[in-house]
Amino acid sequence: FRFAQFAPHRGFVTVLYQNSVNPESPLSPFHEASRQLREDSIAAFGELLTDATERFPNELAPHMPYLFWLYHMGLLLFWLFDDSDDQRATRRLMDLSLDTIFQLINLARLPLTGTLRKSALRILEEFHLLPGPAAAPR
Repeated sequence: FRFAQFAPHRGFVTVLYQNSVNPESPLSPFHEASRQLREDSIAAFGELLTDATERFPNELAPHMPYLFWLYHMGLLLFWLFDDSDDQRATRRLMDLSLDTIFQLINLARLPLTGTLRKSALRILEEFHLLPGPAAAPR
């Protein structure tokens, strides 16, 4: 997450983000005009996850780059409104939430969570087009 790179341009990022939450705006990360940037970003998460030591349940693995991209978007939004010194709250949120995410991934591997995993997979398949990690939301 590139908060340090964004920090000097935080005011501009805030203005950009205000316009980007409109799904009709070409500045929106979900708009068709932003598809290539979105796909490149999701693909970058895919590369990072390929190199990660963490393994995901097979049926969830294709969705993980997209889910981490969505997570990143949420952190970016939180960062924009974070008025703590040097946005320390954002870093703390990232540390705590990543730990929780990886605990949930470990839990998802257990056979007892099969029903929950299938339920999550139904949601992911309906709202995230496959194949490929660079698919856009419907």
